Amino acid sequence: MKNLDTVLSSTLSRMTEENRLEAVIASLNVAANSVSKEDAKNIIDVMDEKLKDLIFLKSNKTWNFNFASGGWNSITAADREEAFSLASKEYNEPSREFDYEVINDLGELETKVQKVAPTVVLETSLRIATTKDTANLMSLFH
Repeated sequence: MKNLDTVLSSTLSRMTEENRLEAVIASLNVAANSVSKEDAKNIIDVMDEKLKDLIFLKSNKTWNFNFASGGWNSITAADREEAFSLASKEYNEPSREFDYEVINDLGELETKVQKVAPTVVLETSLRIATTKDTANLMSLFH
């Protein structure tokens, strides 16, 4: 028979971070009710920290990301998966062409074709926007 640690480890590895935190908080709550008052206070302090982590995980955050062709942008979402989905829907565009007219060296009107590369959000570039990262990105405009 598998020992409890193995079963617990296997179960936790299949859980999302949010579910893991909820499970830890529930376990700490049970533990706090079966120990001394001093130990219970320490457990409650840990529970408070885990609750803050859980609230942070569930809250919307600003995510910075880069495009495959260069450039960057940001989007607001609760987690990486949602951020990628929203950014892709909003910004991904196929390559395209457009015509424009110029006057050539002979003074004649000439039609040219401009090709524009596709816009693709790089999933691996998604990161929670920090003040420093955003400031670095903004400095690219100066």
